[in-house]
Amino acid sequence: MKSRCLFTCFYSFCMAGNWMILTDAQLDGGRSTTTRSTASPSAGTPATATGSATPSTVASQTGSTAVPDLPAESTTTKTPVTTQTPLLNPVVKYQDFGGCGCDLIENGCDINCCCDPNCNDADRASFSADCGAELHNDLAHREICFSEGLLLQNSSILPSFRRPSSGDVCLIYDNNPQRLFYQEPAAVDSTAQYDAPWKARNLKSPIFQSSPGSLDGDITRILQHSPSSPAFKVGDPIFTIRNTDRSLRKLQFPSSGSFSTRCVAPEAINFLTPADSLCSHAVDRLATDCVENPFFQINSFINFDVIRSAAVFSAINTSADFASITDSALRTFTVPVHLTGILDTARNVYAVRAENAPTLIPSFSAATNTCLNAVKGVAYTFVYDGSSITAVNLSVVFASIRGSNGSFEQSFQASFVSATIPGDELVRSGNPGYLDGSAVLVATVLDPTVNQSMPADYLALPGLSPDGGCGNADQLERISFGENMQMSCTVLVDVRDPSMACLTLQTQLMAAMSINGSGNFPTNVGVYGNSTRFSADGWIPILRQITTADMSFVPPNICRNIVTGVSIEVASSKVGFLSNPQAKITGVLYRFTDPVDVMLEV
Repeated sequence: MKSRCLFTCFYSFCMAGNWMILTDAQLDGGRSTTTRSTASPSAGTPATATGSATPSTVASQTGSTAVPDLPAESTTTKTPVTTQTPLLNPVVKYQDFGGCGCDLIENGCDINCCCDPNCNDADRASFSADCGAELHNDLAHREICFSEGLLLQNSSILPSFRRPSSGDVCLIYDNNPQRLFYQEPAAVDSTAQYDAPWKARNLKSPIFQSSPGSLDGDITRILQHSPSSPAFKVGDPIFTIRNTDRSLRKLQFPSSGSFSTRCVAPEAINFLTPADSLCSHAVDRLATDCVENPFFQINSFINFDVIRSAAVFSAINTSADFASITDSALRTFTVPVHLTGILDTARNVYAVRAENAPTLIPSFSAATNTCLNAVKGVAYTFVYDGSSITAVNLSVVFASIRGSNGSFEQSFQASFVSATIPGDELVRSGNPGYLDGSAVLVATVLDPTVNQSMPADYLALPGLSPDGGCGNADQLERISFGENMQMSCTVLVDVRDPSMACLTLQTQLMAAMSINGSGNFPTNVGVYGNSTRFSADGWIPILRQITTADMSFVPPNICRNIVTGVSIEVASSKVGFLSNPQAKITGVLYRFTDPVDVMLEV
């Protein structure tokens, strides 16, 4: 018998930073000054302002005041005005070309849409939106506002007004209505108008262009990189030569289309560009598909050699020329695909010699309506040195396809590793500041008093197993910098011995909340995204808040004082130049939930 206990975990990202208020420097004996103007232009003529500089005192307005319209268009000069004028209330005339953008139901009331004419007062009374709030279109004019307490005088040649909601004094420095509108386009009613943008760029309409994916076109483009010394660059296709007919091809694997999960579109594998794909095949004709579908067979993914370097295209620069290559010449500029392992769906790895791979072909069993030894997953690992490919390793996952399944899902992956970098490198999360979405670097120091190297890892939460249980080290949910997340999972314990079940429950819950399910919690966090594991510098301690209480069993089925969750809170701040800020972690807190009583369920 097993009992369930729900574990919850929260991760929150907290931004801690410095706030700064900027004010104008005090001028004229400690008084800040501004200038304004309210000249009204004649029709079609920009407004101008002339006169002498005489400051006017800003006074509070009471009672009723006639408010003139702001000018529709104004320009400013350095010549100040002669008359004193009060601050204007915000009266701006402009065309509301957007209409009521939230009114999407014709002859019906859209919820929380204050401008919907089909909504009555009773409807608006139930809205969470404040329909009575001040409506102000910031597009009508551009302004800069100050608190009235910061202004002692106003002698501006710029139009200004007082915002009723806050009392701020705002200067309008741009109220040209023309910038609010697109030009009215004329109808495009001739093919010459469609061709004009292409001709302006010395191009033809795409329907007349040769396919950019042609092999010879790709070779020509690679040669144009550096004609004297051709080299692969990021994004160039990876070329293969089939062992059967010596045909030159681009390495591709199936992928899903834009509106389907079916394996319908080939996806190219490009140099130094990691890729992965997940798609499915229909298996309504399993007996035929099992032996005829090339994507179910391992030979489709291994029966070729890979072009090692683009230098070969200096001598052989058309796809047709590769058909006459001799075996000895072929080996000088290609690398074979090395089968490093074959896995079954239970993740058992078997060492298989590459020459024995062709014997692992799919076969159909009519008795069980099952296709055996079908390729379930493919993972290529390309080892590169500069612009050359030095090795290609392949791992394959096999599975059986049952006719009752209806479809068969396949996964494909391509990754690249450097031949000159050690295999245990730790990918940075920024350099130096953390990048949004990157991993949070943590470390576990067994003895904090010893200045040892930091065994760096990534902050993560337990993932979910297929049955909703707390996942193991292979099923982690990595915590990303700057992103909040929440998850919960279930821990199952054997309740035949209730007293032991309580101890097991707490142990498994704490393991689920620990790093990699090991039961150990990280002790330090990397301050920056490039904190190195080889130095204790750049790491700060992680705080833990937990209420200690003696865990006990209360018959017949109560586990007392069980900690069931944790909130991981990360504080960060921006440092450095305002133009190039760097994100720095200033602290991490593990805040465990208060102990609670858990009832064991049979």
